[in-house]
Amino acid sequence: HSFPTRRSSDLGHLSQASHVSHSKLLETDLSFNKNDVIYVHCKSGIRSSIAIGLLEHESYKDIQLS
Repeated sequence: HSFPTRRSSDLGHLSQASHVSHSKLLETDLSFNKNDVIYVHCKSGIRSSIAIGLLEHESYKDIQLS
């Protein structure tokens, strides 16, 4: 799974990516399996780091910053 954290107006969208803003992450029902590899993207890395922490808190196991 690919998981951009920027606002959708800020980036082009990968067809297979799920776009969820890091600020909405805990409010969103994610369709990912907790053991799936999840790639998190952000231009500066700040929002991705926040998203990774939130996903880890929710017991997702294999989160990759890309």
